[in-house]
Amino acid sequence: MTLAIKDKSNPQWRYERPHRVRLFRQSLHFHDAYKLNARQIYMHCAEHFSKTDQYRWVEENNIKIDYMSDDLVTSWHKTVIFYADLSESEYIDYALRFFKHKEEWK
Repeated sequence: MTLAIKDKSNPQWRYERPHRVRLFRQSLHFHDAYKLNARQIYMHCAEHFSKTDQYRWVEENNIKIDYMSDDLVTSWHKTVIFYADLSESEYIDYALRFFKHKEEWK
């Protein structure tokens, strides 16, 4: 029996957009959030996000974004996070524009 050995390793898969970054995060106290449904919470946070430099960058570069929400029961807050999966060149552009030393940014 003969085994064929390839000279190069061939990855089985490769992500086109391997860099996930948080574009915006907002927390609402449960006292304010319990009166609103999920769409109203999303629209409230999206309105605040639309006033940021990151939003303008997303619009100018046609970046596809998504969001998630999380209930932080221990601190009585609902957190909404807008994020994007970026390609290598988009990630470099984002990092050069929005990196802040000693702050959580990615």
